[in-house]
Amino acid sequence: MDLMLSASLKPAVTRAINPIARGALAIGLTPNAVTFIGAIGLVTSALYFYPKGDFFIGTLVISFFMLSDLFDGAMARISSQGASKWGGFLDSTVDRVSDSSILFAVCVYLIDQNDHLSIIYLLAIITGMLIPYIRAKAESMSIP
Repeated sequence: MDLMLSASLKPAVTRAINPIARGALAIGLTPNAVTFIGAIGLVTSALYFYPKGDFFIGTLVISFFMLSDLFDGAMARISSQGASKWGGFLDSTVDRVSDSSILFAVCVYLIDQNDHLSIIYLLAIITGMLIPYIRAKAESMSIP
């Protein structure tokens, strides 16, 4: 079901995003700049709203900045330089930083509220960060 839904929505999303991506390229923005702008906005928003418990407005603002992830990829694909390995690396790294900032900000809120789930949440963050590292390290060392 998800595969069919994604396949049916992708052309519509692409049609909506590409004109905006072309406009951003026309005014001189680069895909990497959009990645940085989105990440700075997202991290700042998460660290501002979530520790205070403003989850609704925080999620709205964060969702706005998350859209940069759609635009930077579209910009890279349609630009004259095309997508680059550096851009892909930057995008995936910034995605991890953004995800971590959201999780960290929620954890700060839980700790501040003396919520017992904060310990479980902190363990989830740590294991969530360790698993991709362990996989990448194993692959780099050719460990099956």
